[in-house]
Amino acid sequence: MCTVTLQYDQSSALARRKIAALMASGLFTQISIQTPELTQEEIREDRELTQAFMAHSKRRMAEVMTPALRRKVNKARKEYAEGQTITCRTPQEMQQFFDSL
Repeated sequence: MCTVTLQYDQSSALARRKIAALMASGLFTQISIQTPELTQEEIREDRELTQAFMAHSKRRMAEVMTPALRRKVNKARKEYAEGQTITCRTPQEMQQFFDSL
C-alpha cells in the first residue's frame, strides 16, 4: 500500500479540476479529504469574500441577462420541456445533423 498526500489551493478551479480528474481515474481505492481547521477570523474573511463575489456576480449577470436574452432562454426551456429539441448522442450524429442544414 502506498499513501499519496496532495496539497493544493482549494480556491483554484484548475487545481480542483485536476484533482477531480485524478480521483476519477480509478487509481485510488480510498480517498480521504482533510480540511484545515479555520479560525473564526478566517471564516469571517472567507464569508466576506464570498459575499462580495456573489454580489458582483449578480450585478454582472443582471447586465448580461437582458430582457431579450431572458425571453430567448425561457423560450428554449419551454421548447425543451415540450420535447421540441434535436438530440445528437454521438459526434457522428451531430456532424450528420450539421451537414443536413
